Amino acid sequence: MIKTIYLNDNDILTAKKFSKECVSTNIDKYASRNQHDIHIIKNQIFIGKIGEYAVYRFLKQYGLNVTKPDVKIYSHIKNWDADLKLDNLKIHVKSQYVKQSQLFGTSWTFQCGVNDKDKLFTNYDDNDYISFVKVFDEYVEIYSIIPFKTLCEKNLFKNPLKDSLKNKKKVVYKKDLTRMGKFNWSYFKEKLNDF
Repeated sequence: MIKTIYLNDNDILTAKKFSKECVSTNIDKYASRNQHDIHIIKNQIFIGKIGEYAVYRFLKQYGLNVTKPDVKIYSHIKNWDADLKLDNLKIHVKSQYVKQSQLFGTSWTFQCGVNDKDKLFTNYDDNDYISFVKVFDEYVEIYSIIPFKTLCEKNLFKNPLKDSLKNKKKVVYKKDLTRMGKFNWSYFKEKLNDF
């Protein structure tokens, strides 16, 4: 079950402003990942923030008390905290732009290098959830909000297609996520009658 969300102009403008202001604090981190094009980096930050706003708007539709996406600029520190919080859930949003999916297939990347690893791989609990989204120019598709623990238990973290990224990243592919069926929305189906 895919959920489609159309964002309002204010969310888009806020995400653009955030990506423009944030890019200078992230150049070193991206350079360590062999990413040097400032326009690409800014766009990746923008796409990520758009994904967060989509999940936020989606959850607000159901009257849920979810925190807004964080647009605070942190000085040269990668913030691995959850993107959104809902009750005791910590929701980490993973976004992919549609043009990237056309090149590599629909998938979502996690940092998993020796010196640059998403803290979830070493420190997660039952309240850590991942939301997988695909960002289009006019809307966003939300594929799931699923426990990180379930992704680990079902062995959904795979190597990326690019050989140069195999020791640095792990990927969840849509085809594997689709096989999860009921797990993708289980928390919300239990909580909301009209979900």
